Amino acid sequence: MNILGAYKSQIDINIQAFCDRLLTETEQDFGPYSREAIETYCSLLARGGKRLRGSLTIAAYKMAGGTDDAMIVDAARVVEMLNSNLLIFDDIADLSDKRRGGPTVHRMFEHYHHDAKLYGNSQHFGVAMGLHVGLAGTYLVATELGRLKVADSIKLAATTNLNHAIYTTVHGQFNDIANEAVRLVNQRQVERTLTWKAAYYTLLQPFQFGLLLAGSQDANHPMVRDYAMNLGLAFQIIDDILGTFGDNETGKSNREDITEGKITLLVSRAIQQSDADQKKTLLAALGNKKLTDAEYEEVKHIMQATGALDFARETAAVHAEEAVRALDNAPKEWSKDGIAFLRELALFVTSRRS
Repeated sequence: MNILGAYKSQIDINIQAFCDRLLTETEQDFGPYSREAIETYCSLLARGGKRLRGSLTIAAYKMAGGTDDAMIVDAARVVEMLNSNLLIFDDIADLSDKRRGGPTVHRMFEHYHHDAKLYGNSQHFGVAMGLHVGLAGTYLVATELGRLKVADSIKLAATTNLNHAIYTTVHGQFNDIANEAVRLVNQRQVERTLTWKAAYYTLLQPFQFGLLLAGSQDANHPMVRDYAMNLGLAFQIIDDILGTFGDNETGKSNREDITEGKITLLVSRAIQQSDADQKKTLLAALGNKKLTDAEYEEVKHIMQATGALDFARETAAVHAEEAVRALDNAPKEWSKDGIAFLRELALFVTSRRS
């Protein structure tokens, strides 16, 4: 998508300038340890992938008639900062080693502690520092949101929107963690969890955020929710498929969802459709940090043999179709270019390979 690429370039430039300023100010105000901490945050933020969330914020703003190009790119950075911040906590909860092609924030600190031969436990040091980097990131998001040059009434609405998305995402995480412990989870519970933990902050919040910043009254239009929730579910289901069957360009090991014990739609369906022996194999693999290559290949074979892979793909396709269908009810005053971007975004989400 050429438009997505253009938005990504603008956001990346903005993020680099922000991080350069932030690191200089941090070292001046708080010293080298704090700079080291914030540098890990900026490292993760710089590895931001496709900038889908920030790009959707810009597109929604322009579609609704917004004209302040500088402000909306700053706002897009805020959305990308929120994403990175949530990932720090998610990676600690999942004990993840990699994110976006590099080490996770808590692992960066664990390695730093170990290599420098510092006193104490390296793993604890990493988690403790990672948690506080995430906490700092939370308030950086709030601070940067407060600096946006928009009317106070618009800023209040945008702040409420962002805070609600964070709160909803945390509830999604509660359910995601609980699902891993329960394991035998039905499709409805999996999709509810994906809606709360992914669809809200991946599609709905950026979409509404852009509209609100443009002063639009359409942020709560039923079509906005129908589009964002359905495409958000399609995005996450496809992401989970790629997490096991993808080409490993995401920066995470393809087996990490399995070794973390993630209850994705793919996993849930495979468990439900498996026979006794297959179920035993799947449950033994979930959360197994010592999973062998042969065991991993057997898990994938079971997912295919039970029809779970096809089912997940078909479910994602249905949600994507519902998202596109929702655009037929878009407000008449929205720009045609904006609607075209939303259609292209749906195609991009469903056709991606990494």
